[in-house]
Amino acid sequence: MSVKQAFRQFLAGASQLSALGGRVYKRLPEGGPSVRPALTYRRVRVLRPKTQEGTGGLARSAFEVDVWGGGDGPYQDASDLAEVVRPVLTGQDPVNYGPGFQGAIGYQDKAGQPQTVSVQKTLADDEQDLDQAPGEFGRDYVQECVTLRFTVWHLE
Repeated sequence: MSVKQAFRQFLAGASQLSALGGRVYKRLPEGGPSVRPALTYRRVRVLRPKTQEGTGGLARSAFEVDVWGGGDGPYQDASDLAEVVRPVLTGQDPVNYGPGFQGAIGYQDKAGQPQTVSVQKTLADDEQDLDQAPGEFGRDYVQECVTLRFTVWHLE
């Protein structure tokens, strides 16, 4: 079970993020504004709590999502897009953003076969504003990138 593959496919397929056009990458491709808005992601840590009985199969993965603003649509400022990504993953507003990245999450493995990973909960940890660029349309600046950090509890 690959929580990394499920995480990427969940973000790429979320209807609330359709303005991205599936632009969810491990690394931002060359092309500057033509490849934005977009998301890049990475799993930065995985912890497997242990007891005297073993690990129990529960793991805690830490993910970072870089939210890149740009393009001509509604997400020129990364902060606006980050305000959508957060509840899509955490499920904190299920009426407007769905249940979040939790439950039985289906994905396709590298061979194209359907798989499922069991996600117990996804929590937003923190965020950080990164690159800024001169603004257009009367803005002082445009937030080009915001990093969101999440903890995902899942079974392995």
